[in-house]
Amino acid sequence: MKYNIVALGGTFDRFHRGHKTFISEAFKKGQKVLIGLTSHRFARSKRQVSSVKYQSYQTRNQAVVDFLKDKNWIDRAEIVSIDDIYGPLLRLKDIDALIVTAETVAGADRVNAARIKVGLKSLKTIVIPLVLAQDRRRISSTRIREGEIDRWGKVMKYQISNIKNQISDKLRQQLKKPLGKLHGYFRPEKKESMLITVGDAVTKAHLDAGIIPDLAVVDLHIKRSRVYENLSELGFPKKLIQKAIEVDNPAGWVTRQLTEVVGKRMKFFIKYNKPSIIQVIGEEDLAGLPAILLAPLGTRVFYGQPGEGVVEVEVSEEKKRELLKMIQTTM
Repeated sequence: MKYNIVALGGTFDRFHRGHKTFISEAFKKGQKVLIGLTSHRFARSKRQVSSVKYQSYQTRNQAVVDFLKDKNWIDRAEIVSIDDIYGPLLRLKDIDALIVTAETVAGADRVNAARIKVGLKSLKTIVIPLVLAQDRRRISSTRIREGEIDRWGKVMKYQISNIKNQISDKLRQQLKKPLGKLHGYFRPEKKESMLITVGDAVTKAHLDAGIIPDLAVVDLHIKRSRVYENLSELGFPKKLIQKAIEVDNPAGWVTRQLTEVVGKRMKFFIKYNKPSIIQVIGEEDLAGLPAILLAPLGTRVFYGQPGEGVVEVEVSEEKKRELLKMIQTTM
């Protein structure tokens, strides 16, 4: 332990393994640790992904406090709300070092330049390595909100690959139960979140209501009978039909190609906020699996439950874990 007081800052949204490592390294360097936690206003000023919001200040603060208590570090820490990258660092004289990652070194340079201007000493900058996920890319709150990974760095598309194309009879039986809220009577409503429809009937219901899904997965069949000759009969705009993507996926399968295309269309929507159509050659009944597992948090996924109605799934970390557990225990 080299320093008396060290400081670090962060939003700590969806408190994950990378955050835990970052804070843990700070306590190895300093006897006391000043933690700057971005305020609600400061967090809101950062880049948002679709409709996925940052957690409240209270939720993020509590996650940090719980971690500190679990490590018996709470008495060595002070958490302060910050509205910019400087926080209290332009008035505190007793800070010895700043703990940063490679991505925030530039911020540390700005802090030190500002401290020198107000007559304070420059702080030692200590760079902590980033924690990587399964795909050797960093674990980040953004990737969690976008649905790519979980808080421990598990990559969602890797988990889907465990299905190995054709699902088991046991998993098929599990999927006969609704994965979300079952609507016997269904009237589509547009809300401020990404909207995915899986199946021709539920997709057409949205289109008839004037709602274009952000991602629609269809196969021109209902209950395995050909009902539509083409995408225009479903009611899609011509310009969107021209950009539709075809994917081969046999009945009872979740192919790697289907998973990859669903994932890419998610990223396309996040980046450009434009809808997509995936037309499955074969059967799209099981496309709800990659749709839920790869979707950004807060997304609503709709699919048909034969003979019962329409299922609405609000994508959350808990729902992803539930579905992954189902897959793992039935394969």
